[in-house]
Amino acid sequence: MPDDTVRVRLDRDKIRIASPYRLKDRIKAIPGAAWDKQQRTWTLPATPTAALRLTQALDGETKRGTRDFVDLVERGHAAADAAAHKTADDLPDVEHSQTSAWLHQRQAYHFLRALDAGALFMDMGTGKSKVLVDTFVDRDVRAAVIICPRNVLGVWPREFRRHSGEPYDVVVADRRRRVADRTAEIRAAVDAAEAAGRRVVVVVNYEAAWREPLDGYLTSREWDAVALDESHRIKAPGGRASRFCARLGKHARLRYLLTGTPLPHSPLDIYGQYRFLDPGIFGTSFARFRNHYAVMGGYGGKEVVGWQREDELSEEMYRVAVHVGADVLDLPDAHHITQPVTLEPAARKAHDQLDEMMIAAVDEGVVTADNALVRLLRLQQTTSGYLPLDSTGDEPDLRDVGTEKRDALAELLTDLPADEPVVVFARFTHDLDAAEKVAADLGRAYGELSGRRRDALNDDAEMAEQVTVAGVQIQAGGVGIDLTRAAYAVYYSVGFSLGDYDQSLARVHRPGQSRPVTYYHLVAEGTVDEDVYAALRDRKALVTAVMERRYSAEVDDVPDPTGSPATPTSV
Repeated sequence: MPDDTVRVRLDRDKIRIASPYRLKDRIKAIPGAAWDKQQRTWTLPATPTAALRLTQALDGETKRGTRDFVDLVERGHAAADAAAHKTADDLPDVEHSQTSAWLHQRQAYHFLRALDAGALFMDMGTGKSKVLVDTFVDRDVRAAVIICPRNVLGVWPREFRRHSGEPYDVVVADRRRRVADRTAEIRAAVDAAEAAGRRVVVVVNYEAAWREPLDGYLTSREWDAVALDESHRIKAPGGRASRFCARLGKHARLRYLLTGTPLPHSPLDIYGQYRFLDPGIFGTSFARFRNHYAVMGGYGGKEVVGWQREDELSEEMYRVAVHVGADVLDLPDAHHITQPVTLEPAARKAHDQLDEMMIAAVDEGVVTADNALVRLLRLQQTTSGYLPLDSTGDEPDLRDVGTEKRDALAELLTDLPADEPVVVFARFTHDLDAAEKVAADLGRAYGELSGRRRDALNDDAEMAEQVTVAGVQIQAGGVGIDLTRAAYAVYYSVGFSLGDYDQSLARVHRPGQSRPVTYYHLVAEGTVDEDVYAALRDRKALVTAVMERRYSAEVDDVPDPTGSPATPTSV
């Protein structure tokens, strides 16, 4: 009689299964399953989730598994049991932490400490960094990597100093240096820490991590843990950072995701993040994942036209994730005030010409928009009071078309005490220049957080004491910074990212804020501004929603809303 025993073993980052042919459909249905023709075995990602699913799929069959595979299954059971901690209300505080934890932090900590791979989907201000630091100490993490946006690099040393009951060397290489120099600096610091028996955490930004020789160094050794801060940054599975993180995850005993916006654009955004975190949940084929959860149609059947199995998707995500919303915070009130702005004739004419004909005459030059997305960009620039003329030169030829928003900002600041801190959020650097001029005219100290300056912040990523007007580029001011010194914020202009907008709001209205917060939104009447704010209010994908409101017949010109719309940082 043929041997029907299923034999299972671990082979580095894979589970190998030798099984009878009759079981192929059961195994093939497990996410991440692949057939190895050379070894004539099935393989699965070597994660507790995949091991547990395999055991469940082969229930009733005779199995022989190696000890390390059995350990993996046991960790899968422990992770499933840990879900009860997410709603428990009698959990002890973290003994080894320097700071006390809120209930939702204790719930997240006790859940996360039982997992080899876990996600903290916690809104800004709810304290996910403390949960991670406490978990590092609990799981005896001695060498780790945290990958984060560039603007958050300086935050992590502060968080470890504040919360950790064990000393860590937190290595943040100077981002102004070449990647090769940063790699040498990191390698030397890690070697020194490990030689002295000290704990060490390397903090690098997404833009640098995948570049050589840093990529080669990070993936050349094993780490106790790798954490991705603002993990939605790797949502595009074909992106270099996303593919790098998937490889790096194979070199870590523990893996973590941290973000308040795991699905900034669509359900498809989760795949790249979970490919790093636990490929046993959604597998290793994006096409298979997309076809399972998206309804495909449109031209050639290659466009996402809807969603399916959304409850299943949520259930799978939260096998290894905890969600904490901002409603757990006891914060002062926040008020939103729309400040109408009336465009003067020159700006109105330019706006309407671009709106109707995609071309406008400005001074002695011409401004054209050659596609729908560029038209929306130019319309927003018009409401901010300027436009770039068509030019063949390297530098854009900017022309002012109005000062209406600048004048409105000046009026708002005039009505506030001269020493009252104010944050001015804007999409374009030209808008920040306008805010700096207004501040100078009023004798206020100006600082900026943008792609070109960072003098609005102190070393702890908080609003600097000497600054009374902080100009913050909305794309740069969303994560990792604390602007609670201000209780007033002005939105001069906003981009097309709902996630960036939400995160910027939470930089002012978050724990540490002791006063009611007032947000002023400068909205040019009868312009694209009104459409953008309507889309924000309705929680819609901005580019698609604005196009539908203004040009219902031209929606086909809009890029796929499941991707990331272009967000220029300058002109």
